[in-house]
Amino acid sequence: MKFTGVLFIIGKPSVLCPEGSRGHKILIAPEAIQDMLENFPGKPLWACRKAENWTHNRQEIAGVIDKAQVIGDMFVIFGTLVDVYETLDIAATVDTLGLSYDISGAYVGNTYEFSVWNINKISQVLGAHIIPQYNAAHKEDCLFWIES
Repeated sequence: MKFTGVLFIIGKPSVLCPEGSRGHKILIAPEAIQDMLENFPGKPLWACRKAENWTHNRQEIAGVIDKAQVIGDMFVIFGTLVDVYETLDIAATVDTLGLSYDISGAYVGNTYEFSVWNINKISQVLGAHIIPQYNAAHKEDCLFWIES
């Protein structure tokens, strides 16, 4: 079974401060978008079965990301679910699922004084996580759906 997800809107900062951002909202700069496009394919899509533990849990792989693409102003990932039933169980626990990306080696292009960090280089894309939309740093901009 295939999935599609919008990770974020290009040019729009996060609503919440992502894990690891030291209390800053983030904005992915155009030069870092290319890093993400090239490195997402083949990476895992993780999910956490326990609704009370919606964190970046890298132990339960729900799928594999096949492709990343910019469509209009949206950064979109496409992939294949490896455990459809587990993912459907996850979907039943929240009203709307969202996504969160997992990166490391993000280089901030502005000083630490700003409330929004401008990420202009990403050295490593680790994958993405299915999480409730209300917990996602990009809130209602990120969406996840399963294609039938």
